[in-house]
Amino acid sequence: NDSLHSVTLSPTLSYTEPITKNSIVELNYNHTYTHHTTTNNTFDYEDAAHAYTSYDSLFSNSYKFESNSDRITLNYRIQNAKFNINAGSGVQFTTYNSLNTTKAIDVAHTYVNWTPAVNFMYSFSHMQRIRFYYSGRTGQPSASQLQPLTTTNDNINYTTGNPSLKPQFTHSVRLLYQSYN
Repeated sequence: NDSLHSVTLSPTLSYTEPITKNSIVELNYNHTYTHHTTTNNTFDYEDAAHAYTSYDSLFSNSYKFESNSDRITLNYRIQNAKFNINAGSGVQFTTYNSLNTTKAIDVAHTYVNWTPAVNFMYSFSHMQRIRFYYSGRTGQPSASQLQPLTTTNDNINYTTGNPSLKPQFTHSVRLLYQSYN
């Protein structure tokens, strides 16, 4: 018996204020709520019943995972005929709670991360331009990755969770050159 139920809500509020004719400051607030419920109940075959009716606690692991994150970002943008630049950074506060409902193991963490971003576009002419994008973002571990349990799905491959696991941080860089004829 396997099932997964997942809900994610992520509203954002933005405020922009002109500084000069070609520049603005932008303030953003984002809250993200994530809730996952995973049910994994495994049953062994019973010869007497001729069915899979014997509950197997080794292979059964069900989870409730909840994450709340608040991100505040401040950006500065300049726009003119030759170039556009948008640079800023933010701070993200995240709490995780991973509960193994089968074995009653609760793992909770709070993290603080920064979220930088830079976008730059320069036009050499109407037919040639270059664009540069950079962003840094965090990614949350799954409920099973946080649990201090050794589990298996097939009696061959075993995995052990790490309750001290920190969020991943991903740097993304793109450079684009466009030329039209």
